[in-house]
Amino acid sequence: ISEKMDPDSLVNLLNEYLSAMTDIIHRNGGTVDKYEGDAILAFFGAPLPYPDHAQRAVQTALDMRGALDDLRKKWAGGEGPKTFEIGIGMNTGEVFVGLIGSEKRVNYTIIGDNVNLAARLQDLTKELTWPILISGATYKRVNEEFETEFATVRLVKGRTEPVAIYKVLARRGATEAERVRPLFQ
Repeated sequence: ISEKMDPDSLVNLLNEYLSAMTDIIHRNGGTVDKYEGDAILAFFGAPLPYPDHAQRAVQTALDMRGALDDLRKKWAGGEGPKTFEIGIGMNTGEVFVGLIGSEKRVNYTIIGDNVNLAARLQDLTKELTWPILISGATYKRVNEEFETEFATVRLVKGRTEPVAIYKVLARRGATEAERVRPLFQ
């Protein structure tokens, strides 16, 4: 996308996208850790603990997909990108959340093996051509509220044991229009 847009237009597009997605994360009780280009690292359950943090995260992902559809319709009539996709990987587990940095700069951030697994799942969205992937740990917490489908078991970088990976299809009882579609369709 950046190859086909001038820098000002690209920044405006990214700011519009990041603003819409950040609003959804906050509305569902999430915390935005950082932006990395068009990627957003967010987490749920800190600084405010929620017993339903996994459900909130999955609902956020579904809401983000809906908002992306709206943005694509808006961009279709102008100079916006013809294709713009997002892949979302989620994992549930114990992490460190707090201040990390140096004497001169400190960030409130999240780190740990469970964060790394979420990043690996996000990377796999392209290969599996599915926009929302969750780990088995997240699946166990959300499978009653959300329709999912087993995708695969993979040994991912940084893990010694294979990980069960599931596709999120929809909230249970969703209409056909609300169901998640494969990437690039």
